Amino acid sequence: MKRLVCGYDVSGTIENLADGQVKLVAEGQAGELKELMQAVRDSGMGPMIRDEQVSWSEAIGDFVGFEIVR
Repeated sequence: MKRLVCGYDVSGTIENLADGQVKLVAEGQAGELKELMQAVRDSGMGPMIRDEQVSWSEAIGDFVGFEIVR
């Protein structure tokens, strides 16, 4: 996933949750974020997505780069 994200001008985090879900939080321009979302759907991970919840809000600048949270 991190390699996929590196192709986009976004910053944020990705985290594997205890219940098996994956949480992706990203900031960037709306067009970049929409392209990233489509790239995830089109990737090998796409078939594993059973439920996608998306919420949009103003970027607050909490992220520098992109990191995996453990």
